[in-house]
Amino acid sequence: MASGGNFLVAVATKAGISKVVGIIGLLRVSEKEGQIRRVFVDPNYQRMSVGRKMISELEIWAKQNGVKSVFLTTNANNEKPQAFYTALDYTKVDEEQYDWKDPLYFRVFKFVKQL
Repeated sequence: MASGGNFLVAVATKAGISKVVGIIGLLRVSEKEGQIRRVFVDPNYQRMSVGRKMISELEIWAKQNGVKSVFLTTNANNEKPQAFYTALDYTKVDEEQYDWKDPLYFRVFKFVKQL
């Protein structure tokens, strides 16, 4: 693992009260490659461009810090994020299987984007 990742938090403020509505992280796996991790948007804030903005900000930061490509994985059975990442110009490049306890394994798709 290379040092120099980043973690972003999206916060919404309403009536003076702030709430975390999204998170995203970048794990730098080498000098030129990063893995996007922990993408989450509060269901009440989905379809409001929160996820799109977080990914965009993380990609800008990554590019400014020498990262040339990023990748992420998502559950093969969950079509919603697959469509989301495809709309953001990520390309599905691989399918992997992870061992687990229950179920015994699960499949993920790997998506890649050149920055």
